[in-house]
Amino acid sequence: MVRGLSRDFRRLRDEELRPYQESLKLAVGSQDEFMWRYAALLYLKGVDAEARMLSVAAEDKKPAVRRAINRARAYLSRVRGERRKREAEIQRERGLIPSFTFENFGVTIDKTQHKDLGMVSISIYCIVEVWDEDEETEKEYLVNFSDFKTKEWLTRLLVWGLMNKKQVHISPATEHAMATMKMFIPKDRVET
Repeated sequence: MVRGLSRDFRRLRDEELRPYQESLKLAVGSQDEFMWRYAALLYLKGVDAEARMLSVAAEDKKPAVRRAINRARAYLSRVRGERRKREAEIQRERGLIPSFTFENFGVTIDKTQHKDLGMVSISIYCIVEVWDEDEETEKEYLVNFSDFKTKEWLTRLLVWGLMNKKQVHISPATEHAMATMKMFIPKDRVET
């Protein structure tokens, strides 16, 4: 069994592999066909088929078992190739978009794009504070500094702060702030 995978991912993987497993369980016409299908099923379950099958096989049957294992590996290589061609579709079905966050820096990678022209979205999360003249926090916002609408909003906020004798402080967001504060997303400005 493969260790280190989350329960949800294992369940999702098992659901995706179920059609292949069911097709391998169909009736067989020969002992050789049974052996390669059994080996493929073991590999799909995360078991080393070669070690298991060779440990119980008689000496005179070991060449046939090795042929069956090689045939199972060839079958699984074809399945992997088919799934690699459908990678974008599988990623969409899973709803998984690879991303990571470290402190106030987040990266989202869209692997469905061409590898050389792939889309990488970088986010820098900041805390924007508006202070009074007596240096007390009036408003506090958690924003994605990398977003264009947020940059427009921030420019307007800075101009408003200068005109109204307010101070605007921008600092990196802490992990605690990112976990507890609601993200502020500026609305589209209505042109008049």
